[in-house]
Amino acid sequence: DITGVIGAGEPTLAEFNEAVHIEAAGDIRELSVVSQHIRKDDVSSITAGGDIAFATGTLSTKFQINGPGRLDVVAGGNVDLGTGTGIVTRGNVDNFYLPEGGADISVLAGATSPDYAGFLDYAGDKAGFTAALTAFVDKHAEYREGPRETDAGLAQAQDKAALRAMPDALSTPFLRGQFFSLLRGYGREALAGGGEPSYAKGREAVAAMFPSGSYGKGNIELFYSQIKTEQGGDIELLAPGGGITVGVANPNQNLIKNKKASEQGLFTVRGGDILAYLRDDFLVNQSRVFTLDGGDILVWA
Repeated sequence: DITGVIGAGEPTLAEFNEAVHIEAAGDIRELSVVSQHIRKDDVSSITAGGDIAFATGTLSTKFQINGPGRLDVVAGGNVDLGTGTGIVTRGNVDNFYLPEGGADISVLAGATSPDYAGFLDYAGDKAGFTAALTAFVDKHAEYREGPRETDAGLAQAQDKAALRAMPDALSTPFLRGQFFSLLRGYGREALAGGGEPSYAKGREAVAAMFPSGSYGKGNIELFYSQIKTEQGGDIELLAPGGGITVGVANPNQNLIKNKKASEQGLFTVRGGDILAYLRDDFLVNQSRVFTLDGGDILVWA
């Protein structure tokens, strides 16, 4: 385990001036982390084989990224933000010497990794996916061996090989984005068909990304907290074996008297999408889900 509380003291704040990777086989509890990114490809990660949890009654616990890039928060169990500040990316608000633009946030509960290889095998021949893959590989042509093949089948195999050769920090956000694109397309297709909609194709995509046995029970709980990108950046939430609770149904005013409404919920403040896949319920209750200044919201439950 990793804990940010030593003895009876306040949670420890761990500050870093570059991307940081924190990993525990067990739980991560009461740990506050602030990291600074200077490049768009900087990635910080906080990973627990068990739960990631902030206690109730404290307002200071947080995961915060300044600058661009991405923050990955991954728990084999639950992600419970309690009453803490939550998960926030702030761009150059705190340090105007950083480039403008905030980091993306990805949160996964109930598994330590999706089956990206299995999803690539599944999605590889889908029309929308192949076009997106071609465009993505063209942007990162240094990972492609030789010039593009003229034969369509050989070119497709070449693009897949290039994607597999890329570092995870580059390839996995693309695959997660394509996962949500397929879900959106399959959902629209189901509704456009008339009669009783069939979501079988969407379930096939889910089974490819999260095959049976690859995940367990895991919820994402904001409780009295937030997940927010303040200067641009997407938010992706994945709970293949559980649900997402954005806020509680009957807030205790004694607990939240020091919290503004703008500090509770899911927000992208200056552009950015909110994308969520979960098995169970997506409960907003008396909280809020906003994309401000542009951005889409997609929830597949």
